[in-house]
Amino acid sequence: MLFTLKWLFPYWRRHAGRMSAIVVFGMASAVLHTVNPLLIKNIINGLGSNLNPGYIRNNVLLILGAGLGIYFTNMIAQRNRAYMNMRLEWEFRKKVFEHIIRLDANFYHKYTTGDLVTRLTDDISNKISWFSCSGVFRFIQSIFTLLAVISTMLYFNPLLTFWVLLPLPLILVFSIKTGKALTGRYTALQESITALYDFLETCFTGIRLIKANAKESSQDASFSERTSAQRAAEIAAARLGIIFSYFFQYAGFFSVVLLYIAGGMMVMDGRSTLGELIAFQFYSGMIVHPLMDISNFFVSGNRAGASIRRIEELLSVKSGIRRAAGIRRLESVRELEFSKAALKNPKGEEYLLKDISFKALRGQRVALVGKIGCGKSTLLALALRLNEHDAGEIRLNGHDIRELDLARLRERMGYTSQEASIFTGTILENLVMDRPGVTPEMIDKALEIAQLKRDIGKFPKGLDTFVGTRGFSVSGGQKQRLAVARALLTSPDILLLDDATSAMDAQTEDAFWKAFRKELPDAICLAVTHRARTIETSDLILTMSGGRIAERGAHAELLALNGLYKQIYERTRLEEEAPRKTEN
Repeated sequence: MLFTLKWLFPYWRRHAGRMSAIVVFGMASAVLHTVNPLLIKNIINGLGSNLNPGYIRNNVLLILGAGLGIYFTNMIAQRNRAYMNMRLEWEFRKKVFEHIIRLDANFYHKYTTGDLVTRLTDDISNKISWFSCSGVFRFIQSIFTLLAVISTMLYFNPLLTFWVLLPLPLILVFSIKTGKALTGRYTALQESITALYDFLETCFTGIRLIKANAKESSQDASFSERTSAQRAAEIAAARLGIIFSYFFQYAGFFSVVLLYIAGGMMVMDGRSTLGELIAFQFYSGMIVHPLMDISNFFVSGNRAGASIRRIEELLSVKSGIRRAAGIRRLESVRELEFSKAALKNPKGEEYLLKDISFKALRGQRVALVGKIGCGKSTLLALALRLNEHDAGEIRLNGHDIRELDLARLRERMGYTSQEASIFTGTILENLVMDRPGVTPEMIDKALEIAQLKRDIGKFPKGLDTFVGTRGFSVSGGQKQRLAVARALLTSPDILLLDDATSAMDAQTEDAFWKAFRKELPDAICLAVTHRARTIETSDLILTMSGGRIAERGAHAELLALNGLYKQIYERTRLEEEAPRKTEN
């Protein structure tokens, strides 16, 4: 619990004024709650001797005044608590998102999308948000209420106070044990929610594959299995929660029973008055709800603590991308050089890439070829600094790439991943991606180079056409060309293409490369490709195997070696020619 409160304290300190108001009005409400039973006691005790209209009117007006005071103090405290619940929820989520969006690629290999979504939504909204203000400050108000009520009772009749408080140890023991059991059930519920989110994210991401293989029924079964597990966890937690809630709702009857047995005898013996007995009945009811809030503080605090640890786990992750103390300014890129660069597997000591050395000059296209899993895409990630190299050097214009401002470095680069990433929104939004200073001329040029301009006119709303979730309403080839146009929009000095022309036909691909070289003659291009024409026309070809460069050179030079490159190239040519022979 101490860890949870320490974690929340900096957020409270930022809103010290509002938090102080919540405490002050909570204390005022606690004091005012003790007044009404005393006024009722005076009225009842006055029935025998001092009863007159003025006496009743004065006490009733005091009761009304105290009631209005309780209403306004509670309303102000509750409104402020509700506001701070939402405000803190926003701050928690914003802080986590801003942190994880800047982490390197290794982070996203470790944490699944469903897990991250669960932590950013369910953990923060349902576990941390309410406790961060209402849970804690209702606890503080309840402490003040208990102190005010018990102090008042002790002042007027210590013996009646003893009978009212006698069942409290049993109530506390029950609440603590139930609270521990509830924590376990809420943990199981949280795990079931994470499993369901993971499944839904995977299912909807691969919906086309599911439909293509007629696997809807198997997905129905998997969904039913996970929702059944979540339902069982929800019911188990709700059942125990109902027992917990109803126990506190009716636990006050134990105190009332003891109060009337002992208090009735004391009234008959003249050691107490009827008004005092009625007042103590009101006080006994005032004790149970604060106890419930206090117990709930520990139960919800344990839940919030578990979720805060899950959030803190994300916040404690440090990016593997190292930032230099002195940041160099980046001029236009003349050359990109890898010198014995290496990258370790984050899950072990083996290397994903090792001894990578080559130089790409202005205006050159470098083709990366090799079998699946040989490290081609990982090499592009190093150039873009999605991962940090563990050995060797990567230099731009002779400067260590780590000495350059990361944001400005990436502004000079255009990148298209192996699977074209299309966001929910319009074609224009996907193309521009909130980049400032984009002009219609820049958009037109990028579409022209990417061979997408003619397609735009076929869409019902042109650039303002909504592409659907993950680009569901556009074809695979259009997705790919849209991603390429996005990479070309700012006329980058370095273009990184990860199999970005695989969905283009030969004629479109040839037109793309010609347009690219015409419009961006000085750009360096690193292209992972399996297209024979792209490979053979590249200025430099790097043949990769097992995370290393096995062979390098121009097309004719590598064919003459009669090695790995020749095997890959000839297989590529056969795969491309096979469909043509079938058509003929």
